[in-house]
Amino acid sequence: MARELDDEEIISLVDSEINGSSDYLDSEISSQQAKAMEYFYGEPFGNEEDGRSQVVVTDVQDTLMWMMPTLMRIFTAGDKVVKFIPEGPEDEEIADQATKYINHVFYKQNDGFMILYNMFLDALMQKVGVVKHYWEDIENTTTESYENLTEQEFSLLQQDEELELIEHSETVEIKQMIDPMTGEVVDQEEIFHDATFARTTMDGKVTIENVPPEEFLINRGAKTLDDARFICHRSHKSRSDLIKMGFDADLVDSLPGYTSGADDVTTSQEYMARHSYDSTDVYPNQAAVDSEVMVMVNESYMKLDMDGSGVSVLHKILSSGSEVLDCEPIDYIPFSSVCPIPIPHKFYGLSVAETVQDIQLIRSTLTRNLLDNMYLANNGRFQIVEGQVNIDDLLTSRPGGIVRTRSLNALQPIQTPALQPAAFQMLQY
Repeated sequence: MARELDDEEIISLVDSEINGSSDYLDSEISSQQAKAMEYFYGEPFGNEEDGRSQVVVTDVQDTLMWMMPTLMRIFTAGDKVVKFIPEGPEDEEIADQATKYINHVFYKQNDGFMILYNMFLDALMQKVGVVKHYWEDIENTTTESYENLTEQEFSLLQQDEELELIEHSETVEIKQMIDPMTGEVVDQEEIFHDATFARTTMDGKVTIENVPPEEFLINRGAKTLDDARFICHRSHKSRSDLIKMGFDADLVDSLPGYTSGADDVTTSQEYMARHSYDSTDVYPNQAAVDSEVMVMVNESYMKLDMDGSGVSVLHKILSSGSEVLDCEPIDYIPFSSVCPIPIPHKFYGLSVAETVQDIQLIRSTLTRNLLDNMYLANNGRFQIVEGQVNIDDLLTSRPGGIVRTRSLNALQPIQTPALQPAAFQMLQY
């Protein structure tokens, strides 16, 4: 007998996929992405020795920054990021309008240049650059204050469906009027209103945004976005944002708030590698007001057989903690990706950073050895005859300083091998 899935079963399926995808990424992908970020920053390798050169040559950063201008020039040098080509004379006007509209959406409604920049740099460094594109409904709320409104004016404002009365006060004034029928002077009450309304308007636009690697999940074994069994975008949203999206305030208040170190995004290796360089943290440990408390939200895309008919349909599931906030069928996956070095039959290929990491390690090691040789040539070691050299003089190294000895042969420098041309040739190679 056909049976519909309930919220508990949906959460169980989503959590199972999230855990499987997280384990897949954390096992290899995350560590590789974190390593690439560390090489890009020029972080120490971990094999440094005290008293020896610890310089790191930034070949990964130099290579990526050398490639970026060329990539950006290809896609942004012209005034059109995309151009529609008409198939016949009857399509010319429509193609021209579509070209202008799409470029307006990409460059005016969204920051197209930085979207491309971040996507390419993510791909070159982190294997894959992911962009999310979707229609966003935007709710704008403004306040309007009015004074001394007449009854008719106040009534007209109350009939406006976009306005909600939030403050109101009345003032009664007594005015003397001449009765046109009798000609006598009579007192007449006139009511004036002071009111503050909240005007709520709904707007919408195509939103394009970059997705950080640690926020994006895809099932193990996926080859492309189209054939993926499960895709998830993990993000943090404030309680205020969720209420603006139309979710019940009581439900939002019951959702678990963000706790530092308690979720898989801010504790992921790539996130920590990105922010450890300058000790920054995107999410505050404690919000100033309850409405700004951050909540972990999973936006999952997977096929579900909701009615037990045996046919699975692509669904978008919005969940947080153990609550299903929304579940609706959808006909497309709102993500696009680019990989600099694709590997057939795999979603994650190779990054350019990975191909340069060994060069950075070798050149850094050679440079350290060359610098160590120069240090020893300028501040060499000495062999002494014990008891015939003043040790304090020897340990105090200063230009023109003297070292007291009891005999001419009591102090002899240990010769440092001269730098060989082959070392510089190797570094150049």
